[in-house]
Amino acid sequence: MIAMLLASVPVAHSIHAPLTSEPAAISRAIIEDSGRRLAVHFSDGFKCRFHSLWLRDACRDEMHVVQDAGERLLTATPVGPSGVCPDRLRASSAELSDPGGSELRVIWNADSILPSRDSELDPPTASTFQANFLRSYAEVVAETIEPSTLSDGVAASLLKDDLAWLRPFSGFKDTPAQPAEEMHLWRNDGTVLPVYDYYDVLDVQSTANLRMLQDMVRFGAVIIDGCTTPGVEALHHFADTALGGLQKDPTRPESNWKILKKDGATSVSYDHLKRLNQHTDSSIPPHGLPALCLLMHYADGSGTNTLTDGFAVANQLRDEDPDGYELLAAYGYDGERDFVASRVDSTQTFNRGLVVSTQFPLLQLDGSDNLKRIQYNEVFRMPSTLPFHVFPHWYAAFNRFVELVHSDEFERKIPMHKGRFLLMHNWRVLHGRAGGMASSNRVLVGGTITREAFYSQARRLTREQRGFSDLAQEEELVLRGVPVIP
Repeated sequence: MIAMLLASVPVAHSIHAPLTSEPAAISRAIIEDSGRRLAVHFSDGFKCRFHSLWLRDACRDEMHVVQDAGERLLTATPVGPSGVCPDRLRASSAELSDPGGSELRVIWNADSILPSRDSELDPPTASTFQANFLRSYAEVVAETIEPSTLSDGVAASLLKDDLAWLRPFSGFKDTPAQPAEEMHLWRNDGTVLPVYDYYDVLDVQSTANLRMLQDMVRFGAVIIDGCTTPGVEALHHFADTALGGLQKDPTRPESNWKILKKDGATSVSYDHLKRLNQHTDSSIPPHGLPALCLLMHYADGSGTNTLTDGFAVANQLRDEDPDGYELLAAYGYDGERDFVASRVDSTQTFNRGLVVSTQFPLLQLDGSDNLKRIQYNEVFRMPSTLPFHVFPHWYAAFNRFVELVHSDEFERKIPMHKGRFLLMHNWRVLHGRAGGMASSNRVLVGGTITREAFYSQARRLTREQRGFSDLAQEEELVLRGVPVIP
């Protein structure tokens, strides 16, 4: 039985609900199987039937979910000591709340409602559903009676899926890598990176914030100019407002890092005259997963930073040496970082020690063998523990990858000056510093942004732009790859 159920589960990326440019509407609702199921007919011709229990369990109206907090009301959920008995649950009646069919109200049978234990509130006896909500979920959870009367061509042309670009960053199990067609890969070929105005991004009336996030994952990096009050405060204000905040470092009170010139520095990061090789930040992450974004800002002085599109390099390596590419994806390299010792030249105060050892592959793939993340920093690489027969072949591919990353063909220089920000896709773009090109008064402040912060900010901005209020509904639809009714 379990095997049969699993076999019937649809593949997430193949589910696409046909959409119209008009809001969804319900034309009819019919109780079936003595109230255990409810057939719903939509105005686009799609007809389906829902389990009544799914409807009761999924309801997001104000009687079932605290709207401000987004939390399920424990007195309304069908599980636990709420007073709702799922085995007895039946739909007693279903009626449209308005002539336009935008809302459906379902009354539940009295036998399924018991006095709630340890609560002053009894469970609600009715549930209200927006037509858009039910139509969005219909082709995922309901049984199809008749398909939509819209042709595939028309449905595709009307498709409006504002969340598709975020699916690779949703964090759900088996999340696919970012599709190749959604990335603009570049070499040192004069590709112009998007440039945004600092204050335009922070303007809540502007769409610049959302566009900046979208360009960051498309191009791998964006430049933000125009900050007239550069420094740590400006960095935090920008990160808090536009990116969901900086990631907290466990070894220091501040979430940001700060790099100033230090004569005789032992760490290459703090010697502004030396070249700093290309790397990804948090390659040895203190919290388990590398940060998705790196935000850096010149609070004073000037210099030249270097960027390489690691995905473009990986494509080149795969074309040259497919077996070597597979080795870099199959075997991890040994790394270790002492988070206090590596910052011995910092002017910041550190309150505790932290040593983390890792063995992640340099190239990390999704379940379909598409590249989803690069994780590499040479300064923290440790003696290899690869098997004897693997090491020479792996090392040859590794050496070629690093060679390409630093080649004139792929590495590009980005002039930096006081007030300029650089926002990078840390899973894709490697960054460094050109040697001998920084001013003596150079002050660099920055920090990392987690996947969760980036994803949450992008979802919030999308909701506000689209007037789509329910956070949990969006998450479920992003997970399933289902377009959202506009």
